[in-house]
Amino acid sequence: MSASDHSDDDPANAEGLVAAARRNLADGSVDRDAIGEVLVRLLGHPLASRPLIAEAIRDLVPESSPDAAARLKHWIADPADSPESRGRPGGAGDDMLEYAIALAILDPESRTITSQRFRTANSHRAFGVHEWYARISPAHRDEAASRLSAEGLARPGGVVVRAMVIARVNALIDLGTDCLPRAKELLDRLFADGATSGAIRQPLADVPAGFRHEAVTAALRSLTLDPERYLPDRAGTRIFRGADRVVTELAGLPEYRDEFATALANVSANPPCPPLIRWRAAALLADVDADAHERATALLIAAGVADPEAPAAGNEATEPVNAAWRRIEEHFAARAPDRLDELGPPAKPEETAHCQRVLGMTDVFTASVARHRFVYLHERDLFYEDVPGTLGRYRQQDGSYDLTGADDITPHARDAAYLSRLTAYADDLETSE
Repeated sequence: MSASDHSDDDPANAEGLVAAARRNLADGSVDRDAIGEVLVRLLGHPLASRPLIAEAIRDLVPESSPDAAARLKHWIADPADSPESRGRPGGAGDDMLEYAIALAILDPESRTITSQRFRTANSHRAFGVHEWYARISPAHRDEAASRLSAEGLARPGGVVVRAMVIARVNALIDLGTDCLPRAKELLDRLFADGATSGAIRQPLADVPAGFRHEAVTAALRSLTLDPERYLPDRAGTRIFRGADRVVTELAGLPEYRDEFATALANVSANPPCPPLIRWRAAALLADVDADAHERATALLIAAGVADPEAPAAGNEATEPVNAAWRRIEEHFAARAPDRLDELGPPAKPEETAHCQRVLGMTDVFTASVARHRFVYLHERDLFYEDVPGTLGRYRQQDGSYDLTGADDITPHARDAAYLSRLTAYADDLETSE
C-alpha cells in the first residue's frame, strides 16, 4: 500500500482501504508515512466517507491529523473548492456537516463549531449523519439522541408522519440500550396519536435484545389495533412490505408464540371487527396454536358469525370432474408417468372459493382447480396457468381486481363446455391405447 498505488481507488472501497491500512500497520508491511499519505489523500475523493477516514487517521496515524484537519478547514471555509464541487459550477452542500464532523474527530477544538452546524441543519441532513455525530464524544451522542427524540415527537402541521417516527426509533436503537426510554416514548406517543408502528425492523429478530420486548409489543399492538392492515387473506394474495410485515415477523419469533396467539385470539373474539377479519385471525391461529384455533373457530360459529371467505360448498360437478381426472391420471401413470408433472397439485379450498367469487368460475372449473391448480395439457386446449397465483397478478392496491387482459384464466373460468372437453380428453386417451 503506497500513495501512488491508491490514487485512483474507488471510494466505495474506503472501508476496505481503512481495514487494509490497519492490517498493514499492525504487521509492519507498510510504513506509517505511506499510510498517512494515502488516508489524507483519500479525504479529497468526492465520494469518500470523510468521518470514516478521519477516525482511521486519528486512530492509526495521529501525526497526520494536522494536515488532514487543515484540508477539512479549507473546504469548510470555501465549499466551492471542496471535492464535490471542484471543477463544477455552484458550491457544495451549505452545511458541510460531514466535513465538520470529520474535523471534530481530528481537532477537538473545532467541536463547538460542528455542534452549531448540527443544531442548525435541517432534519434530513442531520439525520443522515447522526451516527457519525454521535461518535464524536459522549456529549455529542447525547445531543444526537435528544434531537432524534424531539424529531420523533414532532407533528409537522399536526400530522403524524409514521415513517419518520419509526426511522427515529430505529436510530435510537442503534445508539444503544440507554436510549430505550426515548424509543419507548416515541412508540407510546405514536399509538396515542392513533397510528400504529407495525414491525419497526425487518426482521424483528435482528432488534437488539435490550429493545426486543418493546419492538414485539409494538408489533402486537399494531396487529390488535389495525388487523385489517396487517392480516393476510387466506388465499395468500396480499403482499406485505416493510413495516406492514407484522404477521410474518411475529411468526418468526417462536419465543413470543403465546403472545402472538393471544393477539390473534383477541382479534377473532372482538365483535367490532368485521367478520372477514375475525375469521382470518382464527385461521392464522391454526399455525400458531391449534387449541386456540379450535376455540376461536367454535366461538365464531356459536356466535353465528358468517365466514365470507369460507370454501365453496360441494357441488354436483365435483364427482364427474374428479372421475374424468382419475381416468386421465391413471392413463398417464401407466403409459406416460412423466406427464403427471404437467398436472399441478390441488388448490386450497379457500383459494378456490376466492377465485370463484372474483372470477365467477363455473362449478365445473372450480372443481377442476380444486383437483389441479394448474394444467399444462395443451391438447384440446386443456391448458391453464396456476389460477390462484395468476389471479394475484391482477390485484390492485385497494384490494380490487382489474381483469383486463386476463385472457389466460377467464375463458376457462366461465366455459360451460369445460366438462365435455375434459371428458372427451379422457376418452381420447383411452381409445388411443
